[in-house]
Amino acid sequence: PLDPGFPPDRLKYIVEDADVAVVLSLSHLKDLLPEVAAQTVCLDHVQAHVDSEDPSRLNGVEMGGKRDELAYIIY
Repeated sequence: PLDPGFPPDRLKYIVEDADVAVVLSLSHLKDLLPEVAAQTVCLDHVQAHVDSEDPSRLNGVEMGGKRDELAYIIY
């Protein structure tokens, strides 16, 4: 996770050093991230599209695990 309280230069360094391809964010936080090569996706902008998808079209791998099994990498 990127802490929005970090200085912009630090955020940029983390994204570039980790060679991040996509940053997941929220629209009100997007402007805190300096311009980087990674694509930024604002989850609140795509939520309606995600909710409209038919979950029966997804296989077990695409559906993922339970919400209590989420994990993330700490840089």
